[in-house]
Amino acid sequence: MAPSCRSGPSNEENLNIATIIAQQLQNILPQIVTQVTNNVNNANGGNGGNGGNNGCTYKGFMACNPKEYDGKGGVIALTRWIEKMENVIDNSGCAENQKVKYAASLFVNKALTWWNT
Repeated sequence: MAPSCRSGPSNEENLNIATIIAQQLQNILPQIVTQVTNNVNNANGGNGGNGGNNGCTYKGFMACNPKEYDGKGGVIALTRWIEKMENVIDNSGCAENQKVKYAASLFVNKALTWWNT
């Protein structure tokens, strides 16, 4: 019997990888937001960076040009997106209760279905 050649992971394997990434993203995003907030507060003398941190508007958050995340590209793409989101969250001055909601609003396609499960 001749060996079979595979061109890549099966749909089932892709689904399993996507599920794992989705679970890890749901677990780590709040921790990243907390860490970034703590770093900003420490750098700004504990005032949140905007004189008391009353938060930001969604329009203000979007003015920082955050990039959407579509769930493609695997771990490397996810890691790069998280790093960019840390900068956007830092620059936007959003309150703690806004950060995850605003970051999650950037999920599209597969990533959006991960978040909603």
